[in-house]
Amino acid sequence: MLRGHGGKPDTSALWVRHCPPRPRLAVITLHGGRADGYQTSRPWHLAALRMRPVLRAAASAVSLEDAVLAQVRYRHRGWNQGDPLQDTYRALDELER
Repeated sequence: MLRGHGGKPDTSALWVRHCPPRPRLAVITLHGGRADGYQTSRPWHLAALRMRPVLRAAASAVSLEDAVLAQVRYRHRGWNQGDPLQDTYRALDELER
């Protein structure tokens, strides 16, 4: 289980890698997964690791003074009839806040 501030479980759907004080844009990566699977998705799984170079490339193409860089944190490894879509909606809601 991932831990957030104060040792409480981190249920965030958005893993923010960089956030300037006054962002004007956001780059968010969404990685692939298995067709089915309810195992917990972890940042060290290959699907998530494969997106790190993509986020680094995006970071070099934008002004870091303006850009939030983040990854969606999926609850499960599988697509499971729309689980990643719901996690993406949650991440976008968090980004808006």
